[in-house]
Order: sequence, then C-alpha cells, then structure tokens
Amino acid sequence: KEVRRLGLMSAIELDCPGADLVRACIDRGLLLNCTHETVIRVVPATNVEKSVLDEGLSILEAVLSEQD
Repeated sequence: KEVRRLGLMSAIELDCPGADLVRACIDRGLLLNCTHETVIRVVPATNVEKSVLDEGLSILEAVLSEQD
C-alpha cells in the first residue's frame, strides 16, 4: 500500500498481514519486524554496507514475489 521513510528507517504498509512475510525473511537471514499487523519495519545500521543492503533487498523482493 505505502512505503514511509525517515532516514534509514523504512515502514512498508502491506494490504495483508505481515507476520508470515517477516518469518520468511528471517528464515533467509533478513531481520525485520511487524510494528502493526500489516506494517513491516526495516531499520539497517547507520554503517551498513551497500552490498548488505542489496542482499537484504533481494531477500525482501523474493519473499514479496512469492506472496502474490
């Protein structure tokens, strides 16, 4: 539905519950959390390397594409 950002912190509002999505990401090595039933929060470290961000985004993209 919507992506909100403040600095490196991002919130992704989904149109479905996010708990299963978070579990799938964690199983693949990407640590996220649900702040509300349908909101995923992403908060990388301030010194995160671009390669780590790219890897995390690839995991998130793969999990999201499987949810369709």
